[in-house]
Amino acid sequence: MLLTPDEAAGLVRFAAAGTAAWPNSDAPVLELTFEVRPTSRLEPMVLAVESGQVAWDGGYEVAPLPAAELALQQRAPRLESLTFSARDGIQIELQTDPGLTYRLEVSDDLRTWTPLGAAHVGTGQPLRLVDPETSRPARFYRIVVVP
Repeated sequence: MLLTPDEAAGLVRFAAAGTAAWPNSDAPVLELTFEVRPTSRLEPMVLAVESGQVAWDGGYEVAPLPAAELALQQRAPRLESLTFSARDGIQIELQTDPGLTYRLEVSDDLRTWTPLGAAHVGTGQPLRLVDPETSRPARFYRIVVVP
């Protein structure tokens, strides 16, 4: 596999083949040139394939690939644990991604959501959030990734 950035052109070239050296194997070879289009942190990253080709059968057949766009979605917040203690209340632990900002929101009716405390910037390490409120008959939680 070969990944070659061309910063001046704003492009990345990518090539991949099977485990044996090509053309000594009949494994397909894929070669792409693509641009990573800038987006906000909450929008999917877009890879715009500028050109590409695939070769197989010992390199005797080469087919061009059409231009395409691939949208890469960010991962949803991942709940690691949810625990309750009479002393501390509800404790929510989630795995974070570096640079994303997370906010815990609460609701009593699943229609109206209120932030619980400050937003937290992810570090790639688990984040523990606590709701000390234990007197409500029902309480719902959601984690939101915010800009």
